[in-house]
Amino acid sequence: MSSSQRAESQHSFFKNYVSKWNSLVEFMVQFKRGLLHQRHYELEEDHINIDEKAKTVMSLDIEDHMAKVYTRKLFYEVQEQLRESFKYKLELVFENVTQEQFKVIRKNIDTCKSRELTYEKKSDFASCSCRMFDSQGFPCRHVLAYLIKIQDVDKLPIQYILKRWTKAARHRVVLDCNGMEIKDNKALLARRTKLFQHATYAIDKVMVSDEATKLFMEALDAFLENIKPLISNEGGQTAVDLETETNNATIRHVFNEPHQVRAKGCGTRLKKGKEKRKVKVNASQGRQCHGCGLFGQSHDKRNCPTLHGRPAIDENGDSSSTNMDEDSCSSSHLAE
Repeated sequence: MSSSQRAESQHSFFKNYVSKWNSLVEFMVQFKRGLLHQRHYELEEDHINIDEKAKTVMSLDIEDHMAKVYTRKLFYEVQEQLRESFKYKLELVFENVTQEQFKVIRKNIDTCKSRELTYEKKSDFASCSCRMFDSQGFPCRHVLAYLIKIQDVDKLPIQYILKRWTKAARHRVVLDCNGMEIKDNKALLARRTKLFQHATYAIDKVMVSDEATKLFMEALDAFLENIKPLISNEGGQTAVDLETETNNATIRHVFNEPHQVRAKGCGTRLKKGKEKRKVKVNASQGRQCHGCGLFGQSHDKRNCPTLHGRPAIDENGDSSSTNMDEDSCSSSHLAE
């Protein structure tokens, strides 16, 4: 995966939770919610891979081994490649001390494109010209045909299995900031609970007396001074403080909301000068009726008086005389 593909994958995930209209606080809330949903989805997938068994259809030892190793979603893709591998035959083209070359052809179909398979004897690895293992991370049907028909294997060799597609992909050593392995010590929780019980019992006893409280605080301060050499990471700082002390004065750092900027490719098209002028002219002239073509009218094309032969009423409520009234007046004068 290239750096651009990794960035595009992150953008496609987080764009469902955040947008350019979010403030800094809203962004942090939505960002945390997206991570929680991702962890929940991973736990669901782990439950499915561990507790649910994938369905096998060919009753082969190599298929059962793949079902135990791969995750269920990827197993069904490899299972399809395994099923198609029995439709191919291999022909030896070239062989020397270091490698072997085969021609993989589809049975009973002459028009199908043939593939070239190369087996390196030193590394014990077979590569195909389709490059599926390089692009997707699991063996193709041509390599599986070679493993089953030539090498006659019962299990998929370890060199064809990438850890990222296995059920144990997340089972790895976790290191801290100093490079030391972090071990899951379940006894630490029990020890913490026991210390809390003793501390709570002591506080309940000394809180009713001022002298007992003072004696307890002095003993606690002396105890903290004595255990300082026993704590290895005493000098390390594990958190970032928002308050610092300088010359016995506390300075609080205030972080304001950043200025919103227009990101490149946000989707809002910039209008040209002619479009802006047209919008400005239309806004100054008022509403336009698409029936009569006049601006500043209170009607539209559906109830346009010009189209239906009724007097027009503008936005001020005045009735405008139509051409029919003018024609009637002029005809009456002529008749007199």
